[in-house]
Amino acid sequence: MKVSPLSLIAVRHSTKHPVQSLLLVLGVALGVAMIVAIDIANSSAGRAFSLSTDSIVGKATHQITAQPGDLPTSLYRQLRVDLGLDNIAPTVNGLVLLQEADDLPLNLLGIDPFAEGPFRNYLGDSNSGLSSDALISLLIEPNTVLLSQSLAERYNLAPGDHLTILAGDKTKTVELMGLLAPSDDMSRSALDGLILSDISTAQEMLDMPGAITTIDLILPKEADTQPIRDLLPANAQLQPAKLRSQTLTQMTAAFELNLSALSLLALVVGMFLIYNTINFSVVQRRPVLGTLRCLGVTRREIFGIVLFEALALSAVGAMIGLGLGVLMGRALVALVTQTINDIFFTLTVQSVAVTPFTLIKGFLAGLGAGLFAAFIPALEATSVPPNSALKRSVEEARMQRLIPWLTLIGLVIIGAGWIVLNLASNSLAISFAGIFIVLIGTAFLTPLVTQYLMRLVQPLTRRALGIIGAMAPRDIMRSLSRTSVTIAALMLAVTVIIGVSIMIDSFRGTVVTWLDSILFADIYVSPAGQSLRVEGDIDPNFIDAIRQHEDIDYINMLRGTVVLDENYERIEVRAFSAYPDEQRRLDSLIWAVGPTDTVIDAINNGAVAISEVFARRFNLPLNGPSTITLRTESGPKTFDVVGIFYDYALPEVGYVYMRLDTYRTFWPSDTGVSNVSLFLTPEALPQTDTLTRQLTDQYAADYRLSFSSNHSLKANALEVFDRTFTITAALRLLAT
Repeated sequence: MKVSPLSLIAVRHSTKHPVQSLLLVLGVALGVAMIVAIDIANSSAGRAFSLSTDSIVGKATHQITAQPGDLPTSLYRQLRVDLGLDNIAPTVNGLVLLQEADDLPLNLLGIDPFAEGPFRNYLGDSNSGLSSDALISLLIEPNTVLLSQSLAERYNLAPGDHLTILAGDKTKTVELMGLLAPSDDMSRSALDGLILSDISTAQEMLDMPGAITTIDLILPKEADTQPIRDLLPANAQLQPAKLRSQTLTQMTAAFELNLSALSLLALVVGMFLIYNTINFSVVQRRPVLGTLRCLGVTRREIFGIVLFEALALSAVGAMIGLGLGVLMGRALVALVTQTINDIFFTLTVQSVAVTPFTLIKGFLAGLGAGLFAAFIPALEATSVPPNSALKRSVEEARMQRLIPWLTLIGLVIIGAGWIVLNLASNSLAISFAGIFIVLIGTAFLTPLVTQYLMRLVQPLTRRALGIIGAMAPRDIMRSLSRTSVTIAALMLAVTVIIGVSIMIDSFRGTVVTWLDSILFADIYVSPAGQSLRVEGDIDPNFIDAIRQHEDIDYINMLRGTVVLDENYERIEVRAFSAYPDEQRRLDSLIWAVGPTDTVIDAINNGAVAISEVFARRFNLPLNGPSTITLRTESGPKTFDVVGIFYDYALPEVGYVYMRLDTYRTFWPSDTGVSNVSLFLTPEALPQTDTLTRQLTDQYAADYRLSFSSNHSLKANALEVFDRTFTITAALRLLAT
């Protein structure tokens, strides 16, 4: 292959200046690695969630679910018999832990094998690898389950083994009757997060006698759904099958956007490094480029030399970045998954998804960044006549003339960014765009600011270091075409470090203050593994027992659940019994209909308060009264909103705060308790830690509960906070 002599000039220069070439390669590699790693982590978590939901939803077009509570089995009979629906299947599902798999969280899916055919083909697929004996045993023998072959092999499980299933506060023993081994990778991955059983076995394990979780349907696009809705209980809804997964995906969207923005910021910093490297390379070769111009080489060919060099080195950097990104992505998957589990919902990621799209996107981003950053230096190499290309002073004189224009452009860009930030409202994506615009605009101010700062420090450096001290600031001013870009890149890096650090520290301080305002019981009790999420149920027998404990002065109960509003949207509700010091509980109100005493009286009489996030989500006023309508078991009920408060427990959706008595008045079938707060007697208060350990020893194993003292729960919450921002801190360092 014939190589252009001009291309050889670019190659020869790169090999003679390996450090410069390495800087360019490094700038591209780190930016690409960040993009690829974050994309792998986000896509792996997203793929695991999609497979998990798809394995349960199957081919259903619609689902009937109840919020709160479950569906009666009689509803399934009515729909199939009275309405004549054929493509309909009941399921019972819930989260369980498999003890033999190191307490791996899995979805238990109880099915009716005779209704499953149109929805999920795990049992009827000839390629599933399931023997007929195993299928018959699943149908006729109680407490039998199926697992995927890949999951069983990972934990050395085989048919005939007895497995220990932890469901809430109950422990069940089941027998593994067979293994599912679908022929396609998608089904295999979906089954990795699933335990399959007959519906009656699932009902027994999840303590749901006579109840089902969902009813799956396959309906034509133009089907009249009103007859179905007419049969539904007040707490049930018919919705598209994908709606719940879309809602949960939206909960993590801001978190994923935050990570993606940081990865792009790393690429922006890398672009400054690329620009500076290419620009310095052009300055070094100005005599050579001037000579080439005198010999007849055209502007286009000079432009091509510089861009070819940038393209070649960017390609090398992008390839290295892809490899680094895959390695970093595998490490980040665990951190991203842990954060999602801590804050949003339980997720198990069994594999790392490295897609061609991710690799192509990262590679093209690296090439694009390299070419974009090299465009101006390449243009500058062609923008002067041959004779002036030999004069180094020309470039600096030109830079001095450009300073006013660069300053004006920077101010315009900053102004545009400020406008975008003011228009952002609650949009995180627009806010990030505004911040990026302001940062880029600030970079344009670097030459002017550098020039004035050097003039200010020159007398000081002269006095401190003599003539050498005077020369350093002067040389920086005389080489602004090169030094200003380096300073701008450093400025961006320092800005990222300071800005993100201040944000995290400020947010952490706010969370500490918020925790102090809401955690004032002495000991907190929750279902095992759910200390920071309001989920699950606590055995009523434990509540009766703890009331009689001699060291307990008072208990407070919390029910965390989901109900439906008038438009069938899912609404998080936190229903509390009365506190001894209710005024302290409402210290975080940002608006109230009146004094705190008035608010407490109103809540005691059936009104509600809402979190600030909830108010913004539903466009409710933040400084005035409003109402919300919820679907109760007796029909729609409108509640007066008498207060709005700050809260960080559900940062994406917010919640409604009401009295537990109010909740049980309108949802009488749900008598569960999700968390219990214990207030100790004055005599027992100094022994809080000792009593916490005693209660753990006495009740934790029998009732599958977790006991946390006030200070340990705060410590756990802050540990989750710090773990959440571990990724941000790591990306911040890489971005700089």
